[in-house]
Amino acid sequence: MRKPPSTQTATAESRLFTIKQSALYMNCHVWYVRTQVWARAIPHVRFGKRILIDKADLARFIDKQKQVAA
Repeated sequence: MRKPPSTQTATAESRLFTIKQSALYMNCHVWYVRTQVWARAIPHVRFGKRILIDKADLARFIDKQKQVAA
């Protein structure tokens, strides 16, 4: 019998991350990701109640947050 895949780690092969995986990827708190999704700052996909975030959208969000050194 096969074990179900672990949802705790964000792997390089995954395209869609859960909120928890997204928080691990961005090294931030889960609630920060949730509030950004609710504010529509991070694009997401809903499958029923599941919220999934594309890795490319996370990269764009991070790039938008960068500040230039003065």
